[in-house]
Amino acid sequence: MSSLQWKLPVILLVVWPIVSADVVTTLIARVLGRESSTNVIFSPYLVTESLAQLLLGAKGSTLQEIEKALHLPTDSSKSKIINGIIRTVAQDKNNTYGTFRKATRTFVSSEMNLLQDYKDKYNDYFNFTVEKVNFADDKEKTNLIYNWISKSTHIKMMNSMSKLNKNTQIMQIGATYFHGKWKDPFYANVTGYSSFYMPYPQGLEISSIKTMTRKGKYQYMFIEKLDAYAIEIPFADPPLSMLILLPKEVNGTQHMVDLLDTFALSELDPQDTMTNFRITLPKFKIASTVSVKDVLQGLGIKHLFNRANLGDMTTSDKWRVTDIIQKSYIDVDEGKKPEPLNS
Repeated sequence: MSSLQWKLPVILLVVWPIVSADVVTTLIARVLGRESSTNVIFSPYLVTESLAQLLLGAKGSTLQEIEKALHLPTDSSKSKIINGIIRTVAQDKNNTYGTFRKATRTFVSSEMNLLQDYKDKYNDYFNFTVEKVNFADDKEKTNLIYNWISKSTHIKMMNSMSKLNKNTQIMQIGATYFHGKWKDPFYANVTGYSSFYMPYPQGLEISSIKTMTRKGKYQYMFIEKLDAYAIEIPFADPPLSMLILLPKEVNGTQHMVDLLDTFALSELDPQDTMTNFRITLPKFKIASTVSVKDVLQGLGIKHLFNRANLGDMTTSDKWRVTDIIQKSYIDVDEGKKPEPLNS
């Protein structure tokens, strides 16, 4: 029986096929590369749906930059592109993979005058109205956003919204909720402490952390292009699973992340024969706040955040998107009392 023991930070991904796989891996690689010294949770899925809502109101170079960055067909109408995204989201939402709820919404300054046609189409496509907010009023914006997230996804946000700039003009909020059980729960009675290796510029630091263990058969493969192992741990409701990447070298995490930018997402799916393993995996809780503004600007979406042409959304040319932020939390344990994943 093989033994696989985690001694490095792991990368956890939940991905829906809304855009091409190369766009997804590029987004992942650039976010992880920027956040190399911290634990991070990131969902390309939420970014794509947020951009779809902004694409509805975009025109000119602002629209063209979004289409180019996401590799969307430039010869198709907005309605065809957005309907394609909506169909993909609807298919995921209707599948009974544990409990899955998601919601994204556009919040705009209370001073912004929206075109009626935009409001009507937004409601038709996304089943929400665009919400006007007084961003200068901490209590109002916090209550409004918290109440919407709680009602839509049944999750409780963990961080205050009071740090939002009072000059915020347009804000995108995304929330997902997934509550799933392991297909084969880890052994709750053998949870203990193991060494965990953290790579730092000054060298490796060894910490003793709580880990969980299980013996079983798992799909596993070695990916030469990444110099890393991949193992898939299934949830009780197929086809959902956790895919974990483990660098071959103890200090190989950053090298693996750097290579993701040129790697196809389809190559991350272990297809090898089931192999017997004894897995030792850290129990972990991670809270993460990720701004994707600079990542999207690096992909060529620049006008949206500076000189945005939102002519299909408003008659004024003074508005721009301030930021697109993901706030996430994950709690991974043995699976006897499964915890939710909130983003």
